[in-house]
Amino acid sequence: MISRRRFTALTAASAFLHQPSPWVRRARRRGLPVPFALIVPFAAGGPTDTIGRVVAERLSKTWGQQMLIENRPGGGGNIANDLVARSEPDGCTVLMGGSSQATSANLYRSLSYDPVNDFAPVAFICSYSFFMFVPNTVPAQSVKEFIAYAKENKGKLTMASPGVGSSPHLCGELFKHKAGLDMIHVPYRGAGPAMNDLIPGRGASAVLGRRDA
Repeated sequence: MISRRRFTALTAASAFLHQPSPWVRRARRRGLPVPFALIVPFAAGGPTDTIGRVVAERLSKTWGQQMLIENRPGGGGNIANDLVARSEPDGCTVLMGGSSQATSANLYRSLSYDPVNDFAPVAFICSYSFFMFVPNTVPAQSVKEFIAYAKENKGKLTMASPGVGSSPHLCGELFKHKAGLDMIHVPYRGAGPAMNDLIPGRGASAVLGRRDA
């Protein structure tokens, strides 16, 4: 567990030691016409996007130069990963990375980027716990009750995730396998859109998502 105050302090302090890094000073000297960009692999409204906005706000204040959020959802994070891998190595484009750097190479036959060699890690930001959310229309008050309900409605329930290959998707598939459930996976472009459909019961019977720990 980490408090919000300690998280924001570590975000600025641990990676940059209270001073702009060499590539930030170099970018300033070059007078770059565009602000720094933090690329988020999922749609706005989800946990990764929320954390990214906290980071961007803190770094903007630390550097004295604006950092903007750019949401590039899709492909389980691969669209954002590809964008950052192909960007100029000037330090002005930063990826809010996640599990796709570790899993995509094993999930996709070919990638347009190298998950290891095309990126330079900067700082560990946070960790997540996984939660399962269901709408009020589902008569289950616990995981045990949900498993029983899903088995009674084999093949009728859906499981939403922030995208194919995302860690909530893989966690959900493991849950289905361990519990012996038959549910249809519905990938979204982020946890935010998935929750927007879950609450009114439009597109999902359950959402495997992440919440800041």
